[in-house]
Amino acid sequence: MIISLLNLNSCKKENESTKPVVSTTAIFVEPKDGSDSNPGTISQPLATFQQAISIAYPGDTVYFRGGTYPISATIYITSRHGKSGTHDNPICYFNYPGEVPIFDGTTQPSTSGQVFGLYVQDVNYIHFKGLTFRNFNQKQNNDQANGAGAIDCNQIIFERCITNNNGGHGFSSYNCDTIYFINCDSYNNCDTLQVGYPGGTADGFTSANDGYRAHGLISYYGCRAWHNSDDGFNDVSDEYVIYDHCWAWNNGILSGDGNGFKPGWMYADVDPVGRRITNCISAYNKSIGFHENSFPPNQAKMNMQVYNNIAYHNGINNGWGFVGRCTSKSPFQENQNIYKNNISYKNKSGNISFESESDWVHDHNSWDLSVMVTDKDFISIDSTGISGPRQTDGSVPDLNFLKLAVSSDLIDTGVYVGLEYVGVAPDLGYSEYGLVLK
Repeated sequence: MIISLLNLNSCKKENESTKPVVSTTAIFVEPKDGSDSNPGTISQPLATFQQAISIAYPGDTVYFRGGTYPISATIYITSRHGKSGTHDNPICYFNYPGEVPIFDGTTQPSTSGQVFGLYVQDVNYIHFKGLTFRNFNQKQNNDQANGAGAIDCNQIIFERCITNNNGGHGFSSYNCDTIYFINCDSYNNCDTLQVGYPGGTADGFTSANDGYRAHGLISYYGCRAWHNSDDGFNDVSDEYVIYDHCWAWNNGILSGDGNGFKPGWMYADVDPVGRRITNCISAYNKSIGFHENSFPPNQAKMNMQVYNNIAYHNGINNGWGFVGRCTSKSPFQENQNIYKNNISYKNKSGNISFESESDWVHDHNSWDLSVMVTDKDFISIDSTGISGPRQTDGSVPDLNFLKLAVSSDLIDTGVYVGLEYVGVAPDLGYSEYGLVLK
């Protein structure tokens, strides 16, 4: 998969009269033997993330050696603390190849309000890779301790990064024009000290904006979210949001909602597409597998495309596979949300729940066709390994879980939606039988 950094018309532009200094330096950071008085070479590494930020210029790559970095205060990359990269020379913060740097907030002091392990604000063209942010815990009631967040940024990439065991959201973005999450994991995040609603705000991945901002892009590719107290993926923004080959399972703890994917709501109509969900799995979540979450009076024209996904065994308490709550009561235009080639199976309250037939388009889904889904349609219904190690290229594990068996009548039963397929027609579900991903 090739990811290109996009230049949208609405993106923040460089000031031609103050172009930044460009460097191509490799900077090294090491948790045990590093010192911030060192020059940051491989033989004389720095000790802290914050010091590396202060000396990194566009084109530089900061390499973090493996080990645990105790973090007692938020790591800031802002227009005050650091610098932006450029389209041709981003600033990169990478794990040293083959090593695992972990930024641990266990020693973080008492918090007040919302804090982060990593806080990125008002900077552009930054690429993070192979970094873990964990144990940023709530210390007081209603504080929220998030793993990593980006605010008012453009062209940010989080690749093969992990957030876990934090007292708030794993990954979050707010008012970002363009941000990519590629092969990232977010799990075991829970805000237990939220008064009156314990566990109710810690999502694996979440985004938001200040309303009526319909020009940005949020892209999740190959990301996994599990055992988060609220939702796996929860986006409340007017950007174009893409979920592709993502997995969400076992979300919902304490009072948290526990939806796998919750792509709404939106305040402004988005054309031509507001949300696109393809080749995703939502399983074993406390509530709903895929929940539009578009309620009046906040409902706008989402124009969702929901293709080739599977909802399995959701609704541990109560819940359906796919849910739409967009009704003609909305003051906005009707949603034109399109569902094709999806499978909904063994969800506790039912496979689908939609309030108004006119608000959605659906055909060639498991609930539309005269086929009966059974366990025998799948190579395996055993999810063992779903949270296991990723493949060497960073992609999700290659499991047989919910892949179609050769004898399944769900093979070649779908309709073309622009996705690659083999055989006489596309299959239903998240994985095309016989297709080898490149």
